[in-house]
Amino acid sequence: MPSPSRLNAHVAQIPPPPAGFSPPRAQTVLAPGDLALGPVPLGLHLEGRFWLTIGESGYAGEGRVALLEAIDREGSLNKAAKALGLSYKSAWDALQFLNNAAGVPLVTASTGGRGGGGSQLTSSGRWLVEVFNRVKSVHRQFLDALAAAVVRSTAAGEGAGAPGALERLFLRTSARNQWLGRMVALHQEGISVLVEVDLGGPRLHARLTAASVSELGLEPGMSVWALVKAQAVRLAAPDEIVTGDARAHNRLSGRVLPAPPVDGGGSVDSDELEVALALDGGNTVHAVLSRARAEALGVSERAEERELLAVFDPAQVILGVLA
Repeated sequence: MPSPSRLNAHVAQIPPPPAGFSPPRAQTVLAPGDLALGPVPLGLHLEGRFWLTIGESGYAGEGRVALLEAIDREGSLNKAAKALGLSYKSAWDALQFLNNAAGVPLVTASTGGRGGGGSQLTSSGRWLVEVFNRVKSVHRQFLDALAAAVVRSTAAGEGAGAPGALERLFLRTSARNQWLGRMVALHQEGISVLVEVDLGGPRLHARLTAASVSELGLEPGMSVWALVKAQAVRLAAPDEIVTGDARAHNRLSGRVLPAPPVDGGGSVDSDELEVALALDGGNTVHAVLSRARAEALGVSERAEERELLAVFDPAQVILGVLA
């Protein structure tokens, strides 16, 4: 599985922040007693604190995000405070802090009217709630996977501190394309299973054996990692006919991104070129192609933002889950 640093890039296709918003970063900490190094009960459950920061200061945790959600649900700061058991002043202070630190208002308020006015979240407020909840979901998955690894190593007599069990959670791969998605369907095709994965906009298919599906415990709704080597991806023009039924399953439409500065992996004299396409939903797909093919498609190091298709065989997709 990709390392936690890759979770920031793949945390389920978070949209960019609204204009003017100072984007926070995520921080998490496990309580000292959360990961005992002695015998671990089979019912082990890890808990960790999670919050967003701006600069070096704590910004938004469970409480402040819950306040924003309550304002959105109740329609006013006063009702939101009561629903959460807070004083109006405490809720007001928290909201002012959120607004000031973000640099843009997270809540708009209207006055007058029969109901005495109300409040609702701005696009920045909704963005913050969405980001927090998506990262919180991945954070929970990580803690559950960590607990499971400790339990397995203890049951196997390795001891809860055995490095192998925990290091498996931080496995990095050489696959250039690594996407976090949600499984939406399983299609049985003879002895194979075609797994359909939603990448937050585009969808891809992975062809696995029934045994692999069973061993991974794949079910619709699960979060899965999809890995594809850049060499397995070919690029095509939108109007180009791509032959081969298997390949036709995966045709991801994207916009060509400018190439980064050469860092030793693809010199200007090389016969091959790596091209990246920006997909809907925030993901990127990388492909390696010959310079002759790139020229035929009108792609170069200074590529325009033209639309192309990334085409690859479902059998080239490797799926993984946090185990």
